Amino acid sequence: MVDGGAVLRALRIGAGLTIDELAARSGVSPRTIGGIERGRVRRPHQGTIGALAGGLGLDPGGRERLRA
Repeated sequence: MVDGGAVLRALRIGAGLTIDELAARSGVSPRTIGGIERGRVRRPHQGTIGALAGGLGLDPGGRERLRA
């Protein structure tokens, strides 16, 4: 992910979701989401990225942005 999770944070906030809400939608723990956003998890698994993209309801372009 580019910029230590800044893209994830921007997408989450743009969707009007809290970390806990995204966690409930994606099945990814709030701790992991927070870690990605803060740059503590620098290379999340592709499965995690896919789950987050699904939880955010991203279209293919948004999914690519999240994976970049």
